[in-house]
Amino acid sequence: MSEWNEDKLDRELNAMAEEIPEPEKLEAKIIRSINRRIRRTVLGCLLVVACVILGAVLVVEPLISGMYLNPYQLNQEPERTMLYVLRDYYETVHPYRELAILEVEEKGFARYELRMQILDLTEPIRIETPNICFEMVRGVYRDYFSEDVPLHNMSRFTAQWNDQEEMTRKISELPQSALVYLSVSDTAPRDLETLRNLPVSVKWIQVYQPDVDFNGGINLEMVTLYEEDEDRREKTPEELLAIYCGNLENLVDHSDIWSQLSLCDGRGTIYYEQSLTETWENAKTLTSLESKNYCVYGQRDEVVQFLQENSLDSLYVENVRLW
Repeated sequence: MSEWNEDKLDRELNAMAEEIPEPEKLEAKIIRSINRRIRRTVLGCLLVVACVILGAVLVVEPLISGMYLNPYQLNQEPERTMLYVLRDYYETVHPYRELAILEVEEKGFARYELRMQILDLTEPIRIETPNICFEMVRGVYRDYFSEDVPLHNMSRFTAQWNDQEEMTRKISELPQSALVYLSVSDTAPRDLETLRNLPVSVKWIQVYQPDVDFNGGINLEMVTLYEEDEDRREKTPEELLAIYCGNLENLVDHSDIWSQLSLCDGRGTIYYEQSLTETWENAKTLTSLESKNYCVYGQRDEVVQFLQENSLDSLYVENVRLW
């Protein structure tokens, strides 16, 4: 201890004091250390979150999407199953309507946005862009029903409140250039040749199937042709009947696409999937193509002549275009 005199002790204390940083520097050093730890913690958390998200995208999302109807995959070329099934659905149950465009966008986790253009064939035709937009979430259609979506007309072929003579008189008062679109129920079924020889143009016919509840329909004129053989103006009854059976088979095989939209044939009843299966089985046994309920259009004088020459059970005016 004799070596530790007062001078040496002062020198040692001064050296130790020099090694201790000033308060400002010490505070900055502490802050830097804390910031480094925060950054490491945040980066670690972000890495964990990124791994969770990546796992959800790569593993969970495909699993969820695979559990439900996938309209995006079903709408891919070349099959385009989604498009053709919905085209067949609208043709079968909605006279004067035709699905022209279908676009499907993936939103992830079994969510899809569907955009369609459904043509109103009683109006001037413009094939441009989709006019209906809705979603499918885990196999369920959402926001589907809008003012642009064709609704089922429950009494299209049972409109007996319209007096034929009075309706003929009203139509005869229209301008000569007027185009009139009708849905009618005849007193008896007619074959295709008879229908094609009417003074008006036949747009759509409901196939006469008295042995089953639901009767579907087929267009005799198509606006959008996705296949080379879709022009039906010159097709024979046998060819049209084969097309009708093919449409029904497509609907039966893919009921998950259209079943939420329901079935109606304009005779006051809503039907279910089993009814369509029975209709398809019966259609395969048909040997002739006949129709009692059908849709016609023409200019004023043509329609007046048709009404004067034919007695109808039901008459419903779909639309009148004056020019």
